[in-house]
Amino acid sequence: MSDAAARKYGLQYFRGLPHDGLSREWGVLHQGCNSGYQALNLAVLLGAKRIMLLGFDMRIVDERRHFFGDHPKGMNVQSNYAQWITKFKTIPPDLTGVEVFNCTKGSALKCFPYKPLKKLL
Repeated sequence: MSDAAARKYGLQYFRGLPHDGLSREWGVLHQGCNSGYQALNLAVLLGAKRIMLLGFDMRIVDERRHFFGDHPKGMNVQSNYAQWITKFKTIPPDLTGVEVFNCTKGSALKCFPYKPLKKLL
């Protein structure tokens, strides 16, 4: 997506930057090499005070890289879990006033405390 497409369709455009930690600037997301990292950054920018991560396995489960399986052939999308986990470790220092819980049982992502979703609702 581009800024021009966002204007054409009346959408909010967020520029992605390859920086560690969280962006605190509206309209800018730090990428972290994966969409979950970006979603967490967006939640913080939108004012979330409690974030519950669901589906953040960060590992192969039942021979699948994603809940939907692998991407279609030709997309050549790699799941570099070790890199993603390293990137996520840069976030906690930026979370003043924000609680983040990993509600994904068996997740390889350990930089946020695990808590079952039903205990947070």
